[in-house]
Amino acid sequence: MSRRDFNPKDRFAAYSLGSVISHWLSAIIVVVLYINHADDPTPAHLGLGLIAAPFLLLRVQNRFRRGYARMSDHSAIYNFATRLVMTLMLVCILALALSGILLPALTGNAYDIFGWVRFTLPFPPSRTLGPFMQTVHAIAGHAVVILAVIHVFDTVAQQFYDRSTILVRMLRPVKDGK
Repeated sequence: MSRRDFNPKDRFAAYSLGSVISHWLSAIIVVVLYINHADDPTPAHLGLGLIAAPFLLLRVQNRFRRGYARMSDHSAIYNFATRLVMTLMLVCILALALSGILLPALTGNAYDIFGWVRFTLPFPPSRTLGPFMQTVHAIAGHAVVILAVIHVFDTVAQQFYDRSTILVRMLRPVKDGK
């Protein structure tokens, strides 16, 4: 394939500064939370997760509201698969944030943010919803990592094999971009 140059004036083919920052910050948060995950959540995982959840929810909402940048000139099935991976990643992040917020209440544990703030909700633990949300959280956590690896592999392949400028879209924001 021939090299496709990045057009900094095409706001539909690139992302805004806010989108670029939230993309990379979300990626860092997801990696750190995954590294600190366990069957019994560590204080670091729980604290960071509770702090990050509102940001991650806003990230997902913003991406669905603003949409994605224009697709590449690959085949329709390739573009569909790419968009599917990105959408599934966002759905997994949504499931992680929501289940992470609900888990302490549903399992009878305290909301503990690094020992700075600790509280419980006057809510009886649920024998069915608690384990269900733990399963949702675990599956979404592993799935988002697998999808992220596919996403990174696809980006690197497009950047270096297809010689596209796909990576530039997430490194060089465009005014009024997606």
